[in-house]
Amino acid sequence: MAPISRGRPIFSSTILHFIILITMHFRTLSRFLFMSLCSFFSCSTPEGLSSLSAGEFSTLLNQKPDLILLDVRTPSEYAEGHLPKSVNVDVLAPDFEQRAEAVLGKQRSVALYCRSGHRSKQAATLLSRRGIQVYELSTGWLGWVEAALPTAR
Repeated sequence: MAPISRGRPIFSSTILHFIILITMHFRTLSRFLFMSLCSFFSCSTPEGLSSLSAGEFSTLLNQKPDLILLDVRTPSEYAEGHLPKSVNVDVLAPDFEQRAEAVLGKQRSVALYCRSGHRSKQAATLLSRRGIQVYELSTGWLGWVEAALPTAR
C-alpha cells in the first residue's frame, strides 16, 4: 500500500490553473462546441456558400481583386503567416459577427479561410445566414501552403 503524502494539496497547481482557464474562457469554449455540433449534424451546405479547393480559391482571388479576404483564425495563428491582403477576424471571438460585418461594410460577398477548413465552415454558416455570399477555402491555410501558393507574414 502506498503511503499517504501529508501536506500536499488535493489539486495540483496545474489542475487549478486549468480550471481557472476553463472558467475564464467558458463563453468562447461553449460557442466553439455549439458551432462544432451544429456543423457536425448539418447535412446540407447553407445557401450562399461555395467551398473551394486551394487552386479554385486562388483563381477566385485573382478574378475578384476587390473581394474582402477574412482569416478567421486566432491572432497568434495569423501572426505566424497568412494569405496576402487578408484581414484577421477570429471566429471564436464573442463579437465575431459584428466585427466581420464592420470589416465588410456594404459589401455582400467575402472569401474566408482558417487553419484546416473547420472554423471557416462555421464562419461561413454564420455569415451566409446574414445574406452574405461566402467563398470558403475548404482545405484552409494548411492546404494553401501545401499547394505552394503565396503567403505573407
